[in-house]
Amino acid sequence: MSKIEEPRVYRVLRTLGIVALLVGVAMVVVGATVCESQSGAQIGLICGGAVLAFLTLPLELSGNIPRMARTRVQTERYLQQESEADLKVLANKTADITKEAVSTTARAIKEGLGNETIYCKHCGKGIDHDSTFCKFCGKEQ
Repeated sequence: MSKIEEPRVYRVLRTLGIVALLVGVAMVVVGATVCESQSGAQIGLICGGAVLAFLTLPLELSGNIPRMARTRVQTERYLQQESEADLKVLANKTADITKEAVSTTARAIKEGLGNETIYCKHCGKGIDHDSTFCKFCGKEQ
């Protein structure tokens, strides 16, 4: 599979996100340590830095869209590969159950419908036509 170049805009968004985060954290640190009084400059630096740091989230998420999509595709492939064996087992079991039901039905037709024997709904063995319970598996008819 050939590797497709990621569009430049996503790298730019990620870079802007990192730069904005660093500048925002620096503003918070400078506002908290350098400005000693409760001046407007200190509060402005802290609030501005916090807002700038918070705004990095959409930039980083937008810049990582291709990576998230690629990860999703890889996860889907993995799940399909892991479940393939399970699906094959289920298909084989279903085929065996169906084969058993067809055999029981064919046997009943072959022996004739007027016969005094009926077949258990659960185990498929022949029982008397007036039986309420199967004498082999014990389940109610």
